[in-house]
Amino acid sequence: MNLKEGKGVAFDYLEQYGAVFIVGTMKDSACAEEMKLAADKYKDVKDLFDKIETDTPCGAQCGKGYLFYVPTNNPNLTVESMIREATGILSEIGIHNLVVKVFDGANIDNVKKALESRESLEDVLFIG
Repeated sequence: MNLKEGKGVAFDYLEQYGAVFIVGTMKDSACAEEMKLAADKYKDVKDLFDKIETDTPCGAQCGKGYLFYVPTNNPNLTVESMIREATGILSEIGIHNLVVKVFDGANIDNVKKALESRESLEDVLFIG
């Protein structure tokens, strides 16, 4: 896996990479703002955004790519298990590149380790 560091809005890279993971909590204003930017651009995300629970993992198709919301405040699921599940889904549909944006409350090292353990991933742009 090729892990690159980046900056900016994760959704700016969606079509280039194929998938975006937002790791954080909607209670964090920066994380909520990032999701709002996507909701303004993609109808499927808007529908998801209107129904989203702050601690429930979920995903939506966004144009030619996919969004996965990975909450850091879910009492029953670890961030690592949610990343494994979502990358497995992506692998099944042939997506091996993604952008990951991490917000406050997420352990960056654990997120990177979870990504590195996924053999199906090729290129990952990490925005910390």
